[in-house]
Amino acid sequence: MTPSTQVSATRLPAMLSAGLGAAVVRSCALALAGLAIVGCEGEEPKARDTGLDARVTSPVDTSDEPPDAVYDMDHDGSPSNEDCDDNDGSVFPDNDELCDGVDNDCDGDIDEGWDNDGDGHLPLTCEGGDDCDDNNGSISPSATDVPYDGIDQDCSGADNLDADGDGFDALEAGGNDCDDEDGTIYPGAPEVAKDEIDQDCDGEDLLDGDGDGYDDEDWGGTDCNDADDTIHPNAWDWMNDGIDADCDGSNGRAVDMTGSDVIFSGSSSSNEYFAYSIASCDIDGDGQLDIIMSAPLADGNLGNVGIFLGTSNADWGTAGSMSDADIIISGDDIGLGLGVQCGDIDGDGLDDLIAASGEYYYYNTDVRLSVWYGGTTWATEMVQAEADAEIIIDLGTTSSQTSVYAVGFGLGDLDNDGAEDLFIDADVGSDLEGLGDPDGNLWIIPGGEWMGENYATDLVTARITPDQNDAITSYAVVPDWDGDGLNELVIGQGEYTSDVTGTEYTLGRLSFISGWPASDDTVANLAFASLEGSSGFDSGFGYGPVMSDFDGDGASDLYSCAPYVPYSTRTNSGACYVFSDPSVDVTATGLQATTYSDSAVLSGYQDGLFGAYVSNVGDVDGDGVDDLIVSELGGGTGSKGRTMLLPGSELMGGGLPDDIAMAEWSHTNNYSSVSASRAFGDFDGDGHTDYVFGAVAYGRTSTGGGYYQGRAWVWLSSQFLD
Repeated sequence: MTPSTQVSATRLPAMLSAGLGAAVVRSCALALAGLAIVGCEGEEPKARDTGLDARVTSPVDTSDEPPDAVYDMDHDGSPSNEDCDDNDGSVFPDNDELCDGVDNDCDGDIDEGWDNDGDGHLPLTCEGGDDCDDNNGSISPSATDVPYDGIDQDCSGADNLDADGDGFDALEAGGNDCDDEDGTIYPGAPEVAKDEIDQDCDGEDLLDGDGDGYDDEDWGGTDCNDADDTIHPNAWDWMNDGIDADCDGSNGRAVDMTGSDVIFSGSSSSNEYFAYSIASCDIDGDGQLDIIMSAPLADGNLGNVGIFLGTSNADWGTAGSMSDADIIISGDDIGLGLGVQCGDIDGDGLDDLIAASGEYYYYNTDVRLSVWYGGTTWATEMVQAEADAEIIIDLGTTSSQTSVYAVGFGLGDLDNDGAEDLFIDADVGSDLEGLGDPDGNLWIIPGGEWMGENYATDLVTARITPDQNDAITSYAVVPDWDGDGLNELVIGQGEYTSDVTGTEYTLGRLSFISGWPASDDTVANLAFASLEGSSGFDSGFGYGPVMSDFDGDGASDLYSCAPYVPYSTRTNSGACYVFSDPSVDVTATGLQATTYSDSAVLSGYQDGLFGAYVSNVGDVDGDGVDDLIVSELGGGTGSKGRTMLLPGSELMGGGLPDDIAMAEWSHTNNYSSVSASRAFGDFDGDGHTDYVFGAVAYGRTSTGGGYYQGRAWVWLSSQFLD
């Protein structure tokens, strides 16, 4: 022991007399440091042996087991052999039973006598009790609540107002469940169409089975096919597909341009020439196509170019204008926007922008092609002088005519080096001919990165003479189709006239030049093949040439139009010809188009000029071949003009465009030149083709009044495919 716990020999008798002695005697061997060893009663104390092998022994009587000790540990007066919990003074035999979850009287039952109504649940006053009315055996958590009786039978805290357990209270109980006996009927429940049951409690059965917003016509609605949500009144109805998608009783219909959800207009009080030129490209490099539109005589004839970013399409509306453009480029001299083009000029994989300006009336300016390269830091407001490069064409003098003078230009990778080359139709009005740089030829400038001011005459590396003045109507680069490995330059000369004696006819001609011209020469000398309109009547063959595999045989086909071809006695009604795989038989020059064509699509409107404008819009209908937009400026009811979407797969069959067109847009009024400018692409990012049609002369009237305010209609696919 430590010093603080030692017991002296002189105090031992006193400790024994205090009761400690009994414990010592019962222990039979209790050793205290410093004292003699005390053995069992009646034995003499033994001397302390401090040796390592010392032992203390006491005899033990093992003949009988000692009796169990009896205690009263909780001092409740009941010995441990009678007390069922000798550690709790409130638990002992004959005690009063409390409602505390304990067997207070040790009779083996707990809380007996406290369930007054005998329903097996203790009252709430008991610890853990849950019977909200212990005087009524029909009320307890085990009971079933009777709905709407104002009694809480199951002690949930409220009367049951939702008999069918669907989570909605009954109407008769102040809720909104119109049938509280059916768990499938409640507000917002899935509605089963046309079963005469109002599952969702909206007051009526669902009669619109396909969810397109129109009820089944068999149930009093207007939906002629309630199993297809693409068929309903006002749906976009593709023509000639055998489906009456808009339930008007016919397969397809022409739609008026005014039906577009997106319309941009120039000022109604001035000649802005809005939508004079339209292009589409990814100008900001975000992966979504944008629309570029010009108004070359806006802002006091200085002109401007607007860039409408595709990502802003949700904000476009039916009353838009140039001010809604995300980026506006203002002209510095005269007529910025007399042509806009997009393409990768420097071959870096980014779209570049070219915008032309020219001369108007008595202003003394030159043609300028302003270039902004991809990666330009665009601002909301910019000026023409901020362009990365300018290509200048000297017009020579001021015009005395009240006309706009510009030059046509386009882009295409003729040498197949990854950079698009620049083509300039250096042709101007007769009063400017011979006064400056324009010489009436088609100039070709190799693509590259031009910086600062450049004169076109210093950049031109090839000149192609058109054989006749003012004959060129189009030029484009198409992939190799004659098998020599070079891209082809196709030149449309829709105004090429016959050289026969007597009456002169506008025959038109389409010529093909393989690769980059080796030297300057005429179209006729450079072409390896050409097609001409028929002699004896006007045809204008060579407008809108497009090459693509329309019949899906792997070979390029040719589509080109002659807007002056008469249909029966209807002059200038127009026709478009299809040449299947021209590499087989279009191998010489001077071939007659009508003889070598495989089919023709002809219109029957007097002075319709069908085929005046043609554009490849890609595979719209998803059949694997490209489709075309073809404009007929004077066609349609009242000669208002129309624009038609023709499926490439149907071109080989020929016939009337009305019989094969997928869609038709009619023009809003006469004299507007609707679709003279146009662009196509996915502007709203939904994976489908969108269309932009421009009308530079919109605002003019048949009496010559009004202004060339100009207008553009944007048809987003979300408008006609949703």
